[in-house]
Amino acid sequence: MLIRKPGTVLFIAAVALSFFVSSSDGLAVMSVDLGSQFMKVAIVKPGVPMEIALNTESRRKTPVAVSLRDNERLFSDSALTTSVKYPKSSYIYVQNVLGKKFSNPMVEQYKQRFPWYDLEEDKETGTVLFRHNSEITFSPEEILGMILNHSRNIAEKFADHPMKDVVITVPSFFNQAERRSVLRAARLVGLNVLQLMNENTAVALHYGVFRRASFNNTERFMMFYDMGATSTVATIVGYSTVKTKDRGITETAPQVVVKGVGFDRTLGGHAMEMLMRDHLIKLFKEQHKTQGDVTQSPRAMAKFLKEAARVKQVLSANTEIFAQIEGAFEEKDFRAKVTREEFEEMCSDLLKRVSGPVEQALKSSAIPLDEIESVILVGGGTRVPKVQELLLKAVKKSELGKNVNADEAAALGAVYQAANLGKGFKVKKFLVKEANIYPVQVSFERANKAEDGSQTVKHVKRMLYHRMNVLPQKKVMTFNRHTDDFNFHASYTDLDFLSEDEQSMLGSMNLTTVSVKGVAAALDKHTPKGESKGIKAYFRMDESGILNLEKVESVFEKPEEKSEEEQSTFAKIGSKISSFFGSSGEEENKESKVEEGDKSEEAEGEKTEKEETGEEKAKTKEDEKPEEKAAEKDEDKKQDEGKNEDKQEEQGKEDGERKSDEKKEEEEEKGEKNGEKKEESSEAKKDGDKQDEKAGNKTEDAKKEKSDANKPSKPVTVREPLEMALHWVDVSDTSDDALSASVKKLKDLQAKDEAKAANERAKNLLETHIYGMREELFTDTGVLLSTEEEREKIDQALSEASDWLDDEGWDSTADVYEAKLQKLKDQSHEFRIRLKEHKERPKAVEMLKSSLNLSKTFLVQIDNITDKDEIYTAKDLEELSKLINDTTEWMEKNEKKQKEAKPSDKPVFLVKDIEIKQGKIDRELVYLLNKAKYYVPKPKVNETASNTTKPKTDTKKEKQEKGNKAEGASADKKEDEKDKDEKKSKDNAKEDEKKKEESMGKQEKPDESNKKQSEQDKKESDEAEPLPLPGSEAESSTSGEPADSSSSSEGNNSKQNAESSDSSSNKKPSDEL
Repeated sequence: MLIRKPGTVLFIAAVALSFFVSSSDGLAVMSVDLGSQFMKVAIVKPGVPMEIALNTESRRKTPVAVSLRDNERLFSDSALTTSVKYPKSSYIYVQNVLGKKFSNPMVEQYKQRFPWYDLEEDKETGTVLFRHNSEITFSPEEILGMILNHSRNIAEKFADHPMKDVVITVPSFFNQAERRSVLRAARLVGLNVLQLMNENTAVALHYGVFRRASFNNTERFMMFYDMGATSTVATIVGYSTVKTKDRGITETAPQVVVKGVGFDRTLGGHAMEMLMRDHLIKLFKEQHKTQGDVTQSPRAMAKFLKEAARVKQVLSANTEIFAQIEGAFEEKDFRAKVTREEFEEMCSDLLKRVSGPVEQALKSSAIPLDEIESVILVGGGTRVPKVQELLLKAVKKSELGKNVNADEAAALGAVYQAANLGKGFKVKKFLVKEANIYPVQVSFERANKAEDGSQTVKHVKRMLYHRMNVLPQKKVMTFNRHTDDFNFHASYTDLDFLSEDEQSMLGSMNLTTVSVKGVAAALDKHTPKGESKGIKAYFRMDESGILNLEKVESVFEKPEEKSEEEQSTFAKIGSKISSFFGSSGEEENKESKVEEGDKSEEAEGEKTEKEETGEEKAKTKEDEKPEEKAAEKDEDKKQDEGKNEDKQEEQGKEDGERKSDEKKEEEEEKGEKNGEKKEESSEAKKDGDKQDEKAGNKTEDAKKEKSDANKPSKPVTVREPLEMALHWVDVSDTSDDALSASVKKLKDLQAKDEAKAANERAKNLLETHIYGMREELFTDTGVLLSTEEEREKIDQALSEASDWLDDEGWDSTADVYEAKLQKLKDQSHEFRIRLKEHKERPKAVEMLKSSLNLSKTFLVQIDNITDKDEIYTAKDLEELSKLINDTTEWMEKNEKKQKEAKPSDKPVFLVKDIEIKQGKIDRELVYLLNKAKYYVPKPKVNETASNTTKPKTDTKKEKQEKGNKAEGASADKKEDEKDKDEKKSKDNAKEDEKKKEESMGKQEKPDESNKKQSEQDKKESDEAEPLPLPGSEAESSTSGEPADSSSSSEGNNSKQNAESSDSSSNKKPSDEL
């Protein structure tokens, strides 16, 4: 048996632990619930599951604000504080103008709410720019990038781990331009966005994760009503369980599917705060007559807005409050009473719109209100009592659900999704199906030729993604009649569910223009021998809700090329052998492989589309409008009639064609295999039948040629990639040069922040050293450990450094501070060593003496152990004894010298010397203790136990000893052994009888049979448990009374029966020996 030493085990464990730590180095992920007013950051790392990260102020939510003034960048509450004094240099609610053209109504509304910002149009993209000063401008993406980078700093500081992968929540109503802008902002600061997740979907995931056991295959519907700072969204989701297959294993997993969405872009808490601000300004004007207009003062407007937010928050819990602002405007204070009734009256127009998102969500989902189990509140705006009252009335429920954290649920749901998408985490599967909010169509022009030769252009539109289509989802669109380069466009369509104001805020209806080039060249290349099957464009709406065009290709079908003359069997074998040595057939093989690769790629895409669109097809039967169904049926009917019009290929058609092709291929492969088998069988014939073989081969070849001639050739699909140029029309993407300039701008700002932080740290260290050393120098201990001359010299250096820091050194760099600090440390080096030794020496000496005492006690106890010679060698104990004596002598000698020396002299021995001595003692003691701990005594040999054939004339003492050993066996064990022996006897008897019948008439070799029986008996006697000797069961070791002899006799009888049956069963016929 191999016994590992404890040190070896510890070493292996240490190595394994080091590998685990290094492999988990990049496992941490984060999420950002990006609201327009506040953001919440959550993290997941090994050992920390789903935790909200605290910011620098130890708060769980962080204001979405950034302030830049005097080369200083501030975030969070510091930025909000600065925004009151310097509102023009502080940026808040930037999300409202993200991804918007300068002419968008949302931009105009932003100007009215924050008139102090200097906004201008970006000449390249047509979006908004914030004019910071005469030289610097910031785009909304750059400001958002700063905020996202700050969120990463919060996560990294809280988790003490680098962060890169993130899931960001966005409102459900964000369009394509807004979503791309968020991704661009994250890319500017080097964040890898795993997914843009809709806010209410993240809340629904968090809600479902902790209730997964309550879901089954019957779908349950919930509504999440989220009123945030600037918008309101109602989302209806369905929870159920579905069967999934992963790596061949089928399992049941819960899923959440978005069924319906309704929203109001401008209904939120901030709109109520703006009304309260205007109300407070009105009261201020009634109280004070001012020379200037308070609305023209950015600082005064910021003060009133801040107070309005506080008043609104307090009125959610109280019925009245006094609003007050010191020095509101022109050094005039403001104080006024505001009641909840007044607040509700001024917000009456907004409150009428509370039920709007609910009605939209119900209509888009086509789910009756009574089937929705609960309406769950999310967002700070839902804390307003009047909002809850109106919402309760709209949903016709007895109460509203408040069983999720209204502020943190979205961040926690998003971080769960981040752990699911990130590398290195394995979470319980919970499927999430998003939904497309805005329908998307593809439009293009098609040229038609009339009989007179004239040409007309027809505008064709095809629906690509319907409203509430499940995401992610792939679509393939085929253009059949284009023979030259052409363009097509993707745009929004069927937006009747939006009001005119909402449609204007959405922005441009046109999304993108795609130019396809190389069509004619592809036709010229493949048309002479092949038939064009159209041009296919592969679209994908991903998990983030962003439309992607993956590729465009031209598809052709060519007949299979056949050789003029079929090769003979030996020629085929020769060609196969030559292919191993690189014959010209390699090129043909390569071409076929590329073709198969294309096929497999398409099949994979189609499979994905089929899986992703399965739920959509089931849903559209119920949810699509009757006129849409009719239009699609008419379109399919026209396509089936064979009209040569461009159409969108449905997946079922492609799958059917592919299945038929695969069936043909399988039939051909079977035919080829049968042919090969015939050839192999013909080659296996003898040389004497060569004439018959030739005749048979000729007949087979003739039949094969005839069947090949009658069989239609298999078409080969060829795909030619086409060049495509995609241009976003809604909001143009930033050029590479502008993107690089933005990255450099943010890096420079980050470098300034880091340099400033380094300067502050270095200056704080210098100040700490100056004040701390001066305090230590003139204490009683400092005076004892130093001379007067030394104290004066150190104090003078400290005074000079302090004066320099107050005058010229206040704005110095970190390098200068560090150099000053090092100079001061060098001057006081000897004093600091004596001070450190004086403080730490007593404790170190005490610990060393404790280790010595423990070691001496150990030696004394070892001397009292009888088998110490088996555990330790004499050398082990001698080494420990010598080490104790040497250390004790060293300690006494140095303590005596230290007492004789002056306190201001150099220490005789240092604390680190004591620690080294103690370490040696501890290591030696631990080694000896472990040696005793893992010591295994050698087994003692029992001479009488091995003698199984001892006669019955044992002494009375031996009988009693054997009886004591057998006494431990329980009655149950005896019964079990007896049953086993009886069963074995019966089985062996049956086996013996069966073998006798089989060997009837055959003679047996007695010598060999007896020999084998003897060996078998010996083997069984060695393997079987030793039976009690005579007298061991009959006599009691305690009382000497007779035991129950029935069990003993029965056991002996069963043993005899087993032996007889075994001996008989081991007899075998002579021909089997």
